[in-house]
Amino acid sequence: STQDDYDGELGSRRTIIYALDFIMQANFYQGVNESAIIREVINNLHVDTLIDSDGHGNASIPNVKLTVLPNPLNVSPDSDYGFTTNKLYSEEGDSSG
Repeated sequence: STQDDYDGELGSRRTIIYALDFIMQANFYQGVNESAIIREVINNLHVDTLIDSDGHGNASIPNVKLTVLPNPLNVSPDSDYGFTTNKLYSEEGDSSG
């Protein structure tokens, strides 16, 4: 929904507020284990059929597989390092990702 609070002269400040509603489904897993340093994180994002403003389904949204690795790969926990993020897009129904 859109809310437009305009009161006064044409050159005065105008506030437009967009309110978005969405549903996010997530799984949370409990338990903390002692283990080695995590050197690779893979996140598979799947978008279900979206509904556009006309009420039609939009199935052209790709699924995304994000892989995050430390850069360089052989860093120690106390090192100053960055991350490399790889994105692999696949269309809905494509099982290659």
